[in-house]
Amino acid sequence: MKPSPRGILPRLRIPALLAAGIGASILASILASILAVPPACGAGLLEGRSPADATYLALDAVPRAVYADDPDSLLLWLNAWEEAGGPAEPILRVRILGAIWDDAFVEAMYPDDLMDLLTEFSLHPDAPALQERDLSVGLQRAIALGERMSVARVRRAFRACTTAFADQLLPHVTMNTPEEFFCLLYSGRTDQAWALLAGDALAGTRLKLMRDARVRRLKRILPTFIAVEGGFWSAFNRYAFAGDHALAGLQVGVRKGPWLARLVLETRPGRTEEPYLARQGDILGVSDRFDALLVGMELGRALPLGRRLWLEGFGGVGFDAVKPLKDEDIVLGALHLDLGAGLRWHLDSAGRFFVSTTCRREWIRPRNTEGSALWGDAWSVRLALGMNLEAESLQQLDLLVP
Repeated sequence: MKPSPRGILPRLRIPALLAAGIGASILASILASILAVPPACGAGLLEGRSPADATYLALDAVPRAVYADDPDSLLLWLNAWEEAGGPAEPILRVRILGAIWDDAFVEAMYPDDLMDLLTEFSLHPDAPALQERDLSVGLQRAIALGERMSVARVRRAFRACTTAFADQLLPHVTMNTPEEFFCLLYSGRTDQAWALLAGDALAGTRLKLMRDARVRRLKRILPTFIAVEGGFWSAFNRYAFAGDHALAGLQVGVRKGPWLARLVLETRPGRTEEPYLARQGDILGVSDRFDALLVGMELGRALPLGRRLWLEGFGGVGFDAVKPLKDEDIVLGALHLDLGAGLRWHLDSAGRFFVSTTCRREWIRPRNTEGSALWGDAWSVRLALGMNLEAESLQQLDLLVP
């Protein structure tokens, strides 16, 4: 038989707290503050407080209400915290766990942005990102004098409390229910939680419907990226007289699963090593101007080599143009083909920023057929620094579709 909801939380004893990651010194501070301040009496302290001050005080007080087995006091603090402009995710986390604890959980309590808040917790479990400099001078002074715990310790204690809270509730909830999902998620079993929600066990629940709607929306998003590039270009064989040149450019593209497509705009300024004859119609001249411009499209596929590292192979087609004569309206254009490969490395765990390096074999098809052979073979090496514009959406999709 399921125990009384109020009989569950008193079993949050020292071993459970230590297992959740609270050191003995932090635990001692928490227990001392529990004995010193009755949880229910402090909710009025949040009136007129800044959101940062209110968040600090609530992070400190909410665990006391939980450990004191006092859901009424917990509700007072949550309402006061919300009214003071506190962050939505930790407030929702405690509301859901408190409702499960008090046998008051209903799916009608979900906010419209539930999926945003759940993915936010999964990706950033140590939020809210509160720092001591955000607090009022009075609270900063109290922390400096040792009258209150530091922000870092309060945040750790709050996280450990909600983790232990969910872990204690988990054995007492019915399997394959939204309550089990939330207890799994908030107790740190993130992969198990999202796997449960992705399966059919929760079919027909509002939670499952909200998850499926979010997945459909995320799958319609094209993950776009943009990058600036620089590098080196070198012609050879019959085209060797064109010489070696620096290149600079811009890439704009999309990635869908392992596939990528990008538009490439590159310039290769400079002069040829030898003069050449340029002719188009009635315009004839000798020049050593190069100043080539490439507008192309590359298609490729990526192979993961590690958590942040990919090997990419690609091929491209484009239009390669040279303006040989400064004062004449003449452009010598040619079909440009290329094949290449390279590595892409994500600079951060979220995948927002990346660097890539590629080596490319190029073929410039015939042009300037009535003058010098301004076409042939080339190699190029590029280094690019870019940003994935939909990195957060991809992270959410990876969570929701394990």
